[in-house]
Amino acid sequence: MGAAVAQLLGVAIGFALSPIALVEMLLVLFSRRARVNSVVFLLAIMIPVFLVPVAGASGEQAASSSTGRPTAAAIVLLVIAAVLILLAWRNFRRRHSGEVPAVLGRIEGMGPAAVLLLSAGVTVANPKNLVILLGAGAIAGKQGLSPGQLATKLAIFTVIATSPFLAMTGYLLFGGDGAGQRLQAWKDWLIRNNHLIMAIVFAVLGVVLAVHGATSL
Repeated sequence: MGAAVAQLLGVAIGFALSPIALVEMLLVLFSRRARVNSVVFLLAIMIPVFLVPVAGASGEQAASSSTGRPTAAAIVLLVIAAVLILLAWRNFRRRHSGEVPAVLGRIEGMGPAAVLLLSAGVTVANPKNLVILLGAGAIAGKQGLSPGQLATKLAIFTVIATSPFLAMTGYLLFGGDGAGQRLQAWKDWLIRNNHLIMAIVFAVLGVVLAVHGATSL
């Protein structure tokens, strides 16, 4: 079980390092209804981060069982890897663009309902992160775990993948007077380096999934 969790560690870290998602979390923490909004945002991220890989694992298991061999599952992993590598190249080319998503300027005045919709942009409505989560499920699904083991493994994955969001919330609440200033500095840095960070993350995850797919052929 420990080895199975270790195989998902890189993918979990990849999701955790999504710069725009982290910036959105920071802005939610500075919004007018910060306490309620942060709880809504955290829960609305953690639930899909668990459920989307479950769907990916189910699809991978179905693909393997329908062919009687792991070839179909390996192809799925290789396709996801190719998509991630293309996204890495696209983000690397835009690393100096300095563009800021328009939604960032509207978060401060959002209420819980709007924050709930915002959280979907971090998971199921974000093609980049959706590919990452489906890839995590595909890796988990090919390990032959029981339903209970799979659920436990993906629960651990969820905690790791969302750990920066949990940590930032705790830091703002309990980090003292200087916490707000330091979080603001982190936000500015993440915005400036968004595309470069994502290029590195996508490239690494693409290679990881490609290796998993290639070794399954």
